[in-house]
Amino acid sequence: VAAWLQQAAGGRHNIAPTDIPWTAIRHLVRDTVYGGKVDNPCDLELIDSLTATYLCPAVFSPSFKFEGKSLVCDHFTREDLTAWISQLPDVEPPEWLGLPPSATTMVLEQAAQRTISTLQSIQVSVLAESTSSGVAEEGRGPAWVTKLAAVVDTVASLVPADKMPPMQLTDQNDPIQLALQREVATANLVVDRVTKDLAELRAVVKGDEKPTNHARSLIDVLMHDATPKRWHPYPLATDLPLTAWATDLAHRLATLAKLVSGGGQANVNLGALFHPGAFVTATRQLVARKTGQSLEALQLSCAVNIAPAGLTFAMEGVTLVGADVQQDGRLVATGAIGTEVTLYLSWSTDAGDGDKNTCVIPLYLNPQRSELIALCNLPIADDAQTFTLQGVCLSSWRRR
Repeated sequence: VAAWLQQAAGGRHNIAPTDIPWTAIRHLVRDTVYGGKVDNPCDLELIDSLTATYLCPAVFSPSFKFEGKSLVCDHFTREDLTAWISQLPDVEPPEWLGLPPSATTMVLEQAAQRTISTLQSIQVSVLAESTSSGVAEEGRGPAWVTKLAAVVDTVASLVPADKMPPMQLTDQNDPIQLALQREVATANLVVDRVTKDLAELRAVVKGDEKPTNHARSLIDVLMHDATPKRWHPYPLATDLPLTAWATDLAHRLATLAKLVSGGGQANVNLGALFHPGAFVTATRQLVARKTGQSLEALQLSCAVNIAPAGLTFAMEGVTLVGADVQQDGRLVATGAIGTEVTLYLSWSTDAGDGDKNTCVIPLYLNPQRSELIALCNLPIADDAQTFTLQGVCLSSWRRR
């Protein structure tokens, strides 16, 4: 960058803002510094918006404002410069980068959840270490055994022991029914693994069997209030304590049983599915089958809280982060931490009306934004760049 500036200055000690190689600097920041580490198209669009907004000649103008506040100093004396610097806040507000005021609250909330999970793990770990010497409670054996028995009973009380009956297909080629059949298979796989492992641990607790290597690995994970990886062969939010995972699994099983009993015709709680991305793909396949169109020709259309005409798929329990919904279904960027909405999906060959003010809003698996499910083109009431800079998104799952 220094070489570029020297070349543009032509030997002068100063340079006009318009002569700075902004395009090259923007490409350097986007493609080299950050872009090479990003594979999410929405994050790349955010980087493009940030670089286009803040790496341009306009930032040198005294009238340039960072979200309503000018940060360009138009003073020249040392005293004025010192006074200007001293009036700057000690902590930079998130509004300076176009983020909503609630961004700090969201970061603190996530940090608090991680802290609580860490404290829970530490408490269980300390208890296990303090009792590993074999200090026994009267008539109940070592304390770690008592603790393990309590953990096993807690999980067993939350997770149903009975498998779901296989889904009866009325149409062997129906993509929705096939997707639900795979959901049932995953549910039964999880229930089978959990019940068998709990039975093995109960035998160890009672002293009927000696712990195997598998049982020891389970005990080590459970005593740290974590969930064994073999218990969740599906995408899962990080930092989820054992009890919270068991509660979430029970909710998934109950929701799936209700959905299967209705033949998949009811509204779908997308976050309660084990493979939500596969279900969204199944809706596309169903429309392609009914209309005779190819999958590549079908484009996703979305709406919030207002069902559009035609064949649509209602997704309940979706959380809108960073925005609210007007009565006409348009989104307004308000910085809201989370608003539960109903998301309607439809597929058609029409790419949509270009005159509409819309923005691509990512639909993620969970609030950690660890897995992208779909890109939803939704109508908005503000400028699209505002939604991009504020990181407005949809989340299919929320902790219960």
